[in-house]
Amino acid sequence: MGYAGKLLRLPKTVSFNLYCLYKKHASGFNAIENLYNSTLPAGYYLLEAIALFELAKKAKHPIVELGSYAGNGAVVLAEGSARGNKQLVYSVDPHTALKVDNHLYPDTKQLFHLNILKTRYAHLIKPIYLFSFEAIEAFKEKIGLLSIDTSADSIGRDFIQWAPLVVKGGVITIRDYRIKKVAGFIKEKILTDPDYADGGLVQNMQIILKKG
Repeated sequence: MGYAGKLLRLPKTVSFNLYCLYKKHASGFNAIENLYNSTLPAGYYLLEAIALFELAKKAKHPIVELGSYAGNGAVVLAEGSARGNKQLVYSVDPHTALKVDNHLYPDTKQLFHLNILKTRYAHLIKPIYLFSFEAIEAFKEKIGLLSIDTSADSIGRDFIQWAPLVVKGGVITIRDYRIKKVAGFIKEKILTDPDYADGGLVQNMQIILKKG
């Protein structure tokens, strides 16, 4: 059983339908269940959200989220962090209307603010209204958990720029594994690097461990 399997107490290859099994074990699972029963846009598959929740609980250094959209990931990370070491969650996203990969994204700043207010732990969420490549220029803190959910064309650059700030023993998650370009970068550039290890695949999200 890989790291993801141990984290979720489920087999490494997980199915959305298995979340009911995990419900019996996850501390604070009601926060995630309530989140998905609310009007908050999903974005993450449920098992991905649970994995982020548990990883945030374990983080001993600040958490960084690259790409937030409507705030789903930030809320899940804050909920987990609040039940662990209460690390801040830096949510990096300009929230401006833009076109990425031939898809038009609307301005989401207002929606983001409305949604993060749905958690009791909004005080742990620190928005950074910049693109990831802009924010890295001034960001100096060590990172315990790095969650990357940017465009397929940006993930490689984001990993290269932000991964050095992740502490040894820290964790990196990358979404959109099902996109060929993303999976190729993970397999060919990250998992061949001796500094990183495969933490398992949770639905559409790859978990990567920084050795140390």
